[in-house]
Amino acid sequence: MANRWEQIVKCALDLGESLYVAGGEVSRVESTVSRICYAYGAKKVDILGITSCLIVTVQTDDDRVVTQTRRVPGQDYDMHKLSQLNNLSRCVCGNYVKLEEFRARLDKIDEKADVSLFKLAVAWALVSGFFCIFFGGNIVEALYSALLGALLRVIYSYLLSLSLNNYYAILICSFAGGLLADIPNSLGIPLNAAAVSMGNIMPFVPGLAFTNSIRDMFSGETITGLLRSVESIILCLGIAFGFALCTTSSEVRSDVNMWVTIFSALGGTLGITLWFNLDYKHILAGTLGGAFAWAVAIILQNFGVMEFLSYIIASAAITIVAEFLARVYKCPVTVFLVPGIVPMVPGGLLYRTLRKAVSGDWPGFSSFGIRTILISFGIAAGVIIVTAVADVITKRLDERGLTKRFVLKRDR
Repeated sequence: MANRWEQIVKCALDLGESLYVAGGEVSRVESTVSRICYAYGAKKVDILGITSCLIVTVQTDDDRVVTQTRRVPGQDYDMHKLSQLNNLSRCVCGNYVKLEEFRARLDKIDEKADVSLFKLAVAWALVSGFFCIFFGGNIVEALYSALLGALLRVIYSYLLSLSLNNYYAILICSFAGGLLADIPNSLGIPLNAAAVSMGNIMPFVPGLAFTNSIRDMFSGETITGLLRSVESIILCLGIAFGFALCTTSSEVRSDVNMWVTIFSALGGTLGITLWFNLDYKHILAGTLGGAFAWAVAIILQNFGVMEFLSYIIASAAITIVAEFLARVYKCPVTVFLVPGIVPMVPGGLLYRTLRKAVSGDWPGFSSFGIRTILISFGIAAGVIIVTAVADVITKRLDERGLTKRFVLKRDR
């Protein structure tokens, strides 16, 4: 019996680790691991999850105590895998699944091939090209930025294959991106190096991670939120330092036409959906969600709504859409929420904030930094408000037996 419970906890932790790596929130991981252990008969489950560690203690049905700790690697968004893992956990919790079958199905999901380098290069090309337009670049500059984005993805993957530390790999790619962005001007070809640079470095800027760190702290996951925010700042400092070594200008246009930014947000989000490996049946909804969220934010600002409030409303709107789509497609909300908020996250502002710090422009650092934090708070607040309301509604429906979701006895 003791060995059986060790295997149950191991399987639950394996699924929880894979879920986190694929892009699941810490709260989702903790809930999933707990529910699986309860589904197999545990009396009590205590779990602590942070960005690099999972600790689980289970009081078994025969009053034994089993504790396991797992070191968790960093996240690498894979929404297709996230959906499969979520479906497996729902199946285990909703119906009795033999432990051997659980292990076999989990291994089958983990054995599937990673996203191909070609698909990643195409995705980064789309993200880089369209975000170059987003920051004021023209068609020629966007095409050049797209080419550099694909090349940087290949370089980045090669550096990681050499087991190089992620921070060093990003620093090298940042330096290479800035250097390559300036080459046309060195050859007498007039291109906006700043717009090109902002486009081809956007995939590296941890704007989503920084925004999620604020969201984690709002949700009560203070340790996780603080760790993520520190990691984001360190990464952005590395990016800013790499560009500061070779880029001649960091200024980008702020007068880009509203409809151009909405169009570029649409194309950039398409690249994000490919990069994060959404199921093909989810790509259209995910892409439209990103454009919709940005359109709400920018249109509200054009009608005079203050920036902070516009981001709260836009993030709340896309969260409502994501909650609805998650129930239609029977997959995690994260699948639609993450691509939806990407165009809004202040990745460019975060980079420019720390670029000002690297260059010693402290007034600029203060100005950009305050905007970055306010926008991140606004996005996180909108998501948290809608999520909290959705959780309350779902819990009430569960208590009345109106849903098929597995409910813990202690939640009734």
